[in-house]
This record gives sequence, C-alpha cells and structure tokens, in this order.
Amino acid sequence: MNSGSLKVTASTDTAIALPGGAIMATATATGGVLPYSYVWDVNASPVEVELVTSTTDTLETGVLTTPGRYVFRVVVVDSAESMASGFVTVEISGDVTISVPELVVIGEPVALSAMIDTDVAGATVLWSLTGGGGDYDDATSLSPQFTADRADTIVGQAVVTLPGAGGNDIEVVREFSLVSVADLSPQVLITTNFGSFTMEMDASLAPGHVVNFLRYVDEDFYTSTLFHRNACSENADTGVCDPFVLQGGGFERVGDELIKKDPTRDPIASEAREELSNSVVYSVALALSGGADSGTTQIFINLTDNGFLDSQGFTAFGLIVEGTDVVDAIAAMERTDSTIIADEVSLPVEDVIIESIERVVE
Repeated sequence: MNSGSLKVTASTDTAIALPGGAIMATATATGGVLPYSYVWDVNASPVEVELVTSTTDTLETGVLTTPGRYVFRVVVVDSAESMASGFVTVEISGDVTISVPELVVIGEPVALSAMIDTDVAGATVLWSLTGGGGDYDDATSLSPQFTADRADTIVGQAVVTLPGAGGNDIEVVREFSLVSVADLSPQVLITTNFGSFTMEMDASLAPGHVVNFLRYVDEDFYTSTLFHRNACSENADTGVCDPFVLQGGGFERVGDELIKKDPTRDPIASEAREELSNSVVYSVALALSGGADSGTTQIFINLTDNGFLDSQGFTAFGLIVEGTDVVDAIAAMERTDSTIIADEVSLPVEDVIIESIERVVE
C-alpha cells in the first residue's frame, strides 16, 4: 500500500549500550489519518530478542547480553490503511575489561590496559589512583605504563567513556588493585604480646601467596587475631610431644570464646612446588581449610621437618629470619584442649595475640 502523507521516524537515546540492559525506542508518526497502530519487529540481530512492548509507539526489549548490531523496525498503519516504516539501530558493545598485574616492584614500570570488546569510535579513558602511590606515563591512554613509588596495596580505577547518541555518553568505571613491594623478598614484622619476629617472603616463587598475605596485612586484618594452635606430635621413642606447627591469623578472643574472623577475599590457588618446602624449620605456609586451593588468611610456622605437607598443596611462601627465639618460646608454652580442633591439645594456655603485622621498609 502507498504510505501517502504518512511518515514515521524511530529513535533511541542509546545508540551504543553495554551488555546487560534493555533497549527503549520511540516511534513518531505524522500525516495520514488518525488513529495509528504500531507493530515493532526485529529486522536484524545476532541472537533472538524478546520484545516486552511491541504494539505501541514505544518499544522495550528484554535484557540484551550478546554484543553486536541490533536493528528494530516499526510499521505504522493509519486508519486509511496507509503504511510507513521506520528503523532504529543499536550497537551493543562488548564489556570493558581492564588488565593489571597483581604484583609490582617499586620504580619498575608495568603495563596496564583497558579493553573494549567491540570497537567504539571515540572511546576515551582516564586512569586515577584512590589509594597508594605512583604515576602513569599517560593517564588518558588505553595502555599506560604505571610506576609505583611505595610499598603498599595500591587502588585505582579506569573510567572509560563510550560516546552515545545525542550526547548521552556511557561511562564505565572499572576498579583495580595491585600490591607493590620494594623487591621480591619483602619482609614483615609480626608483633605479639610475647615478642616480635620477622618473616621474609619469596615473591618470585609464590607471588599469589605474597600478594594475598600483604593485602591482608595492608588492611590490618591480623591485628588482635591469635596464634590459636600450638600443635605437637608425641614421640613414640621419648614420650615427649615434639613441636609441629604454630598457627594463627584466623580467630579472635571475644569474651570467653574464640570466634573465627571471616576472610574478606576468596581463597587462592596453591603454589606448592619443590623449591618451597615445609621441610625447612621456621618456614611459613598458608593453612588450608579444605583442598589445595582453599587457603585464605591463616598461616602456620613449621617447627620441625614437615615435608610431608608439600604433596598436600600447602605452600611455604615465607621464612622466619629474625626472632626465632620468640617463636621457640611460644612453641614451648603449655597447651590445653583446643576449642577449635577436636581431640587436639594445642590451645596455648595464655592467649598469644598478634598485636600487629607491618611491612619492614628498608
């Protein structure tokens, strides 16, 4: 049928959108003979699209999650059966992702990147820091170089702006954090109410464990937690209970009870390897709550050759390098029945409180 004087235009405020949202479009008809009827359909799309409203002058789709080009058509018919069509095109861009290293060394530039899965002409980015210290060589580049200037957990963000129709730009904020160290053998001072000792870590062989531990250190997680387990194993020959492990970092004293302090991040993957053995006395490993990839906050100090733990996924990522006499004194303390581990006499009779864990900055 000839449309005659009937004309229709279709428009949307969102010519570019991110996955996970619905599309709204509007049809405007002029001329012809009132009233009008409207029918929307999908002219082209990478996947099937649900139309929530499709028989009024306004189109609403279901949530769109697949990147690609979506073309919607509206057919308008007036009361004289004249017909006209309009089209609206929406580009669902790929999501914005950023890539940053987890561990950096002070003074050594590293590459960051912001990636948009679908090319969007005119996209811009602005990188900034919200915690810690360092500099970008170009804070408006999609792939800047970043240089940390202090040992800390550094927090930042990339704000990516995607140009939309009619000046309705889409702003996407992606936050990130990374851990900076002075070198790949960072140290922390562990201070308890019975004295202090220093642990040195191996970030070259166990970077994930060092990052995990230092994140908790930097957020002051360990303050007021206890060394709640001073375990020993009975020597069949001597009848003496030989020291086994000194474990802590996951429980607090609340009144008369020991209460678990919940981790603030997900467990990390095991990095157990031959070079990181629990057979070394005073080596420090991450405790596991289940399988090899279940470590979070609790650490234990090996008080004897515990090499059998290596094959179970326990990663020995550190070593006590100063204050082993303090560790020995705590390990020699009297024990009582544990309220945490059934049938184990491992709870120190006096609370061994971690007053602080702080980075050693040379």
